[in-house]
Amino acid sequence: MPVPEKYGSYATLVDSIGIRGVSTDTKLIFIGNSPTGELNVPVTITTLSEASTKLGITSTTNPTEYNLASAVFAAFNVAGLAEITCITVSNKKIGENGIDTDYLGNKAEGTGIYALEAMLRDNPTTTNLVCIPQDASVEKGVMSGLVALCKKADIGYGSYLIASQAYKTGEVSSNNYAVTSAIIENKVENDEYVTVVWGDILTTDDKLINGAAVRACLMAKADAPYGCPARVGGNLVLAGVKGLCVYDAATEAENHIRMVKMPRSSANELSNEGICTFRRRGQQWVTWGDHTSAFAGGTVSDERGRFENRMRMQLMILNRWLIKYEPLIDRPLTLTMRNDIINEQINYLNGLVAIGGLIGNPVCEFRATSNQIDDIVEGHFVWDIEATETNPAKTIEANIAFTTAGLTAYTE
Repeated sequence: MPVPEKYGSYATLVDSIGIRGVSTDTKLIFIGNSPTGELNVPVTITTLSEASTKLGITSTTNPTEYNLASAVFAAFNVAGLAEITCITVSNKKIGENGIDTDYLGNKAEGTGIYALEAMLRDNPTTTNLVCIPQDASVEKGVMSGLVALCKKADIGYGSYLIASQAYKTGEVSSNNYAVTSAIIENKVENDEYVTVVWGDILTTDDKLINGAAVRACLMAKADAPYGCPARVGGNLVLAGVKGLCVYDAATEAENHIRMVKMPRSSANELSNEGICTFRRRGQQWVTWGDHTSAFAGGTVSDERGRFENRMRMQLMILNRWLIKYEPLIDRPLTLTMRNDIINEQINYLNGLVAIGGLIGNPVCEFRATSNQIDDIVEGHFVWDIEATETNPAKTIEANIAFTTAGLTAYTE
């Protein structure tokens, strides 16, 4: 039987499709505690139901008891991501005896925070964003150890850390305005590998979510259109939230949650000291602040630490070098190989220019000054890479003046 000829316009109703999360090349890694998650093993979470199966986290789990709940809620309720990676280092509740020891772990055994190092050793990735989504202060050794891991894990893999600054008494006034002087005085980190976030988020369905977790998820989502961390994490819109808040056990407010007022002037004061937060912009709530925590007093010792994207792009380039060229170790380094590496790197860097991650003319050279004969005779070779990250639009300003010139229209 002949097939009827199709000629004209056609349309067919097909099965409904659920909302797809945003996929990103950024490896977003949360370290924390969950009710039943397997300890010290990275697990990929793609849905709320998967979080229930793998971590024991449900829609009713309290993030002030199990902080990986903040990671799950931020990823799927606020940011709409396709997946995150969670490393459970403890099944104890926040505040229970021994939980800090679980976090500190053991480097040789790859437990606690060192499970991150084991993960990067076994499955290295170029763009790593790490977060402990905990508002209660973790033991200082945990944060310092994690910062050290972000600077150098295993053979040298780098990661960028989003750290939460816990609320302390006196940081919110009696009429619920942020007290910036107190927040600045309590700043928890001053490092170019770290973004510090103050304040939490309350969603429209009354979920308290750690602010660092929210910012980390939105930063990973913002990487997706570029394929690299070209954008800073400021001025990103939050969906489905009531606003900025803090968890204050001493307050009589419902569930000990205090809503916080954060004028732009106050948010700018925090940004000037390398502390990020959230503010209302018209009818929307947005992240605010674009500096690493090394930024203080309106300045920074090394310009790469001024903006988040500079450090994150530099770390991506570093990690890619380690991953791509490790397989070449112990091969004969011919002049052809030397030049191939230069050309490949230039092509890669120019590609980043094309998508907006870098600007100008990046350089990769094999220089005599970096390759002394004493080093070459021992098999040590160095390529020098220079690249400029594209600046964020920190301010957009217009000079607007009245002129009398238009008044001549009356007499023309």
